Amino acid sequence: MTRILVHIDKLVLRGFADADAGTLADEISRAVANELGNHALEAPLITLGDQARIRAGKVTTAATPAGTGQAIAQCIVGGGKA
Repeated sequence: MTRILVHIDKLVLRGFADADAGTLADEISRAVANELGNHALEAPLITLGDQARIRAGKVTTAATPAGTGQAIAQCIVGGGKA
C-alpha cells in the first residue's frame, strides 16, 4: 500500500474572503489527497518531482468550498499551469 502525505506549506488564495481561507485550505488538502489516491501513478504532479511552487492558475469557483477545493486540487495534481 502506498502512503500519500499532503503538506501545503503556504497557500496563496486571491479573490477569496479571509473568513473562507481556512475552510478552503482544508478542502484543497483533502481533495489533493483524494486525487492522488485515485490517480497517483498517472498524475503529472508525481513526475514533476520536488517543486518549490505550483501555480494552479485561474479556477472557476463552485457553489461550495468543497467544489472549489476539488477544482483547485485537480489543477494542482495536473501539474499546474505552464
